[in-house]
Amino acid sequence: MNARDPVRESIVIQREAARPERSVAVRASAGSGKTTVLANRFVRLCVEGEVNDVHPRSILAITFTRKAATEIRERLLERARALALADDEERRRLLSGLFGDRPPLRQEEDRAARLYERLLEDPTGLQVGTIHAFCQRILARFAAEAGLDPHARLIEDREDLVDEALDRLMAAAAAEPDLGALAMELGSGPASVRARVRAVFKEQMRVDRWLRRVAAAADVPVAPRALLVPLLLAELRPPLFAHDDLGDEVTEADLLPDLMLAVAAFGGEGLDAVAAQFDRDELARVQKNIAGLRAGAAAAGDAAAVRALLLTRAGKVRAFTLIRDSELKERFNAAVVAAAAPVFTVLRRIDLIGLYRLNRAQLALGLRALDIMDELKQRDRVIDFGDLEDMACRLMGDQARALSLLFRLEDSLRHLLLDEFQDTNHNQRDILMPFVDEFLAGGGGDGAVRPTVFLVGDLKQSIYAFRGAEPGIFAAMIERLAHDPHASLKLPTNFRSLPAVVDGVGLLFR
Repeated sequence: MNARDPVRESIVIQREAARPERSVAVRASAGSGKTTVLANRFVRLCVEGEVNDVHPRSILAITFTRKAATEIRERLLERARALALADDEERRRLLSGLFGDRPPLRQEEDRAARLYERLLEDPTGLQVGTIHAFCQRILARFAAEAGLDPHARLIEDREDLVDEALDRLMAAAAAEPDLGALAMELGSGPASVRARVRAVFKEQMRVDRWLRRVAAAADVPVAPRALLVPLLLAELRPPLFAHDDLGDEVTEADLLPDLMLAVAAFGGEGLDAVAAQFDRDELARVQKNIAGLRAGAAAAGDAAAVRALLLTRAGKVRAFTLIRDSELKERFNAAVVAAAAPVFTVLRRIDLIGLYRLNRAQLALGLRALDIMDELKQRDRVIDFGDLEDMACRLMGDQARALSLLFRLEDSLRHLLLDEFQDTNHNQRDILMPFVDEFLAGGGGDGAVRPTVFLVGDLKQSIYAFRGAEPGIFAAMIERLAHDPHASLKLPTNFRSLPAVVDGVGLLFR
């Protein structure tokens, strides 16, 4: 029996993933050769087959960063240059390695020899870039429909504008009593308020998607955002208060009487019931703890004191006895927790009220800050990367415009290569999915060329949650293609790291 050869197995899978006639989603862990596969697929799209009219400009490769785009572009040019400079025998050997040990056709050799020249003669022919570059391409076709200022410039760092927006928000909070009261609920001082509002800027993509959905359902304008706070709160309340009909202005003080009644019952009949569960010897060993709990319940006059009695500073349930008998200790703690269940219920209601009021304040100030930010951008005639995604997403959300854009690009675009797909966010997904859906359905081609989609990523390497990345988007695409064993592949071998590193990371993720 032959020993398993993981390198050979991985090369076979790489060749399968690079086959140009089928769409495929590839899970590729670090160092497993995903850039190699992407570059090989690009070359094979351009040269493979008896009949081939795939021009490099009809292939669109999208990755997450400009550094990655540069790396892919350099790798592609390196492959094309090697094929151009090779003699006939070496070129046949290189192509055989790409195709899987079959000899290339004469037409394939000729196309491979000319590929580098084709890439150099047309600077626009190598379409490798970021999702934001693709958004700019979309917006260039529909600038007016998107509401894009034709003189607006793109800024990469918006932190100065964020700081100015926060300055203006704090000035408004000082001048407007209602806004100032919300700021006091949000933080104990200006620094903490600014920090919480800044978090809304970091989540702007998700917040704006939420706003668009509730505004569409209510048939109201999206802007200014601050006017939509009541609609957002109406959605926020049901999951928080599923079993309570608490008014919008209910505070912790309003629930304090309920809490004190629950604490009194716990300190009386509740702890009596605890004592009744133990025999005389056991009761003697825990009696001191019961007495301490009774005294604490009697002395507790507010929610903070009740929490200190039953919970640690970290919010965990306390250990109510330090006796060494583990079985008795476990039984006693469980009995106390059961007796205190009504107290915990009221504490939970108080926590939910606090969470709701905190979210209400954060939404009110955060959306006001986002509106101020829009005014500052209009003043300076600038847009940021989030604006590019948002405008392109709204364009593609309109079916008529999406179909029009697809029609305009069909003449040139036939194949998508989507890198680092685990870092795709919901806006980026909505921008790309009309093309993905059309190509997977077989549309966009003319019979001679079947359009394809290639996606590659690794769920474990999703590191851009702070930019809205949702690994589940890649997982859903894998699931969508899972019915075809040739369309959902996994590169299993790490060519870059030592075995100890690979084994350690694998153990950690398991």
